[in-house]
Amino acid sequence: MMKKMLLMLGVCLLCTGCGKMQEGCEYNENYYEEGEEVMYELTAEQEELLCAISVKAERVKEGDLYGWQVEVLKQYDFAMDYLREKYPSYSFKIVGCAPKNVVNSYTTFDFVEVNNEEQYYALYLDVLEGEEPVYVAEDNFYGDIKEEELAEQLFTLLKAEFPNCLRVSTNVTTVEGREFDEKLDVSKVVSGEIKMQQDTTIYISENASNEETYAQKVQEINAFLTGKGITGSFDVVILDAGDEETELYSEIFIVSA
Repeated sequence: MMKKMLLMLGVCLLCTGCGKMQEGCEYNENYYEEGEEVMYELTAEQEELLCAISVKAERVKEGDLYGWQVEVLKQYDFAMDYLREKYPSYSFKIVGCAPKNVVNSYTTFDFVEVNNEEQYYALYLDVLEGEEPVYVAEDNFYGDIKEEELAEQLFTLLKAEFPNCLRVSTNVTTVEGREFDEKLDVSKVVSGEIKMQQDTTIYISENASNEETYAQKVQEINAFLTGKGITGSFDVVILDAGDEETELYSEIFIVSA
């Protein structure tokens, strides 16, 4: 299933929605303060990443780096450690980067899980300035591994209250911090204890009637979810009970924390 990605557009490196490094697409280094030059021994992954975002790729290959490039590597190391700590059951590779600079207010890393390199995820890294800079990261990988379970639990909840609920489809792409990891208890999301953003479609079977009747059903579902404290964007799709391929009505509402 294609996932909607929340990727920030960099200066020019990344194609929208995919995050792949594009051959021949480079950043203008004038956007950065070059700072002092540093000799650095790079791993293959680090060299590939820096070459993709640098005009002077030959310097990178020689390990002759500007200060901003060294800073990107520090952020890269932090991002990888963050992902390993947050998702110890998975392995990752960073495949794209839009560094923090005068244009971007934070660094965006695009990464893949090594067992599915066709699916791209976003990690946002901010630098809190002080005597010593502090890195703060957020990502959206948790959504991919939790959204199916969330849909199942939402369906069970809704089916008990609305027997004509046919199915539920959920998409979770919001970038979140460390607390949203692989151990996230989805039951606490469904109980309203944990507030998590989501895009959920709820399919309801109804006998053909009128828009007023359909809108009333949507209001009932809205009130039920609001009462449970379940946050997110919900699209209720009313299908014809006599022909469930026929859509009778659709309405979106948002439940806020």
